[in-house]
Amino acid sequence: MLNKFKTSPAPLYLKRGVSAFSLVEIIVSLALFSFVVTAVVTLSIQMANTQRQIQAQLFLVQTAQTTLENMSRNLRYAYA
Repeated sequence: MLNKFKTSPAPLYLKRGVSAFSLVEIIVSLALFSFVVTAVVTLSIQMANTQRQIQAQLFLVQTAQTTLENMSRNLRYAYA
């Protein structure tokens, strides 16, 4: 009866061969992830703004084309 008390097994993080992420690794990965997310959001916003500008220019070109077609038609039928 040498040992009266039961010894509890060592926690997993104290056993050899068990690996985990350190705090520095987690912080670095979060920083990289936030950088990537920020870049994606910025690009998405920029693309939406560019699309809005292109649609406005397309509307102006279509309006000018319609106006020129109407003027051309009116001039053709005015002298006929």
